[in-house]
Amino acid sequence: MASVSQLGRNTIDRLRSRDPEALSEVLHAHARPLYRAARGMGFRENEAEDLVQGVFTTFLETLDRFQGLSQVNTWLLGIRGAGWSKTS
Repeated sequence: MASVSQLGRNTIDRLRSRDPEALSEVLHAHARPLYRAARGMGFRENEAEDLVQGVFTTFLETLDRFQGLSQVNTWLLGIRGAGWSKTS
């Protein structure tokens, strides 16, 4: 998965500037694994899609706190872990 060194500081800066191409790079790299994780936890297709969308919304809202000391995947999984639970 992508760390700052793999994405490049420029990409992180572009993400912080809400550059659509930079966001597309991260979405393409990470959306499917997050979706598969949600489906694997028993969420229906539409629920999984909503959860993934929520992760990326939170990612953009908290991007200024991302210091690049971990991989982007780790940051996304932390967001996911904070809000995903299957109770029914």
